[in-house]
Amino acid sequence: MLRAIIVEDEENVKIALENKLKQYCKNVELIGWGNTVQSSIELIKSAKPELVLLDIKLPDGTGFDILSNLQPINFKLIFITAYNDYAIEAFKFSALDYLTKPVRAEELSLAIDKAEKAIQTDTFSHQLSVLYNNLSAMTKSEKKIVLHTSESIHIIEIKDIVRCEADCNYTTFYLSDNSKHMVSKTLKDYEDLLLEYNFFRSHKSHLINFSYIKSYEKADGGYIVMKDGTIIPLSQRKKISLLDVLESF
Repeated sequence: MLRAIIVEDEENVKIALENKLKQYCKNVELIGWGNTVQSSIELIKSAKPELVLLDIKLPDGTGFDILSNLQPINFKLIFITAYNDYAIEAFKFSALDYLTKPVRAEELSLAIDKAEKAIQTDTFSHQLSVLYNNLSAMTKSEKKIVLHTSESIHIIEIKDIVRCEADCNYTTFYLSDNSKHMVSKTLKDYEDLLLEYNFFRSHKSHLINFSYIKSYEKADGGYIVMKDGTIIPLSQRKKISLLDVLESF
């Protein structure tokens, strides 16, 4: 059984979460509820939960204020947020678990199962660091992303990503320092995150950063040459979109 605490200032949300936990998450024992920063800090210190469902916005501060007073963090954590798309994007880049209000039972159950299987490591503090950075970043060039490979966890500045290449359900990131990292997610997952950061899906297998394009060559139906000399194919249906963007530079 996972001994859990809910940190949530809206009582109706707290009650809904409690009911869903009882009905769908039989492996969770709810041992407390905090509704302010200070009360939650005291509760977590005294009760020593294994899992905390943490609301971001509280009457006297934020969930991050709680975490900053509880270092090191020795419990599993699921964020709960009603924040805007910008904040949700920051969570995705950091690869941290989060649920959006109103919380759906299926998503809650999946998040609990994932938390139960997770191993708490130093990785978590790095992911939190990326989340803090992305929430406070003033420009897109300051944003970072967490990449989980089979060997390591990498924190990458988005501006340093030259291109991404698909290989079935895997994606390889090629960086400006000539390093590369393969992750077990599809290119589509990263396309949704990176398109607004100056990236372009030139082909079903390629997502490229406009900042690293050297030229567009019209020969052989058209293809892209990157600054490192890599030749990137361009699908016919993407050609007009690419030319429109290049014309706007």
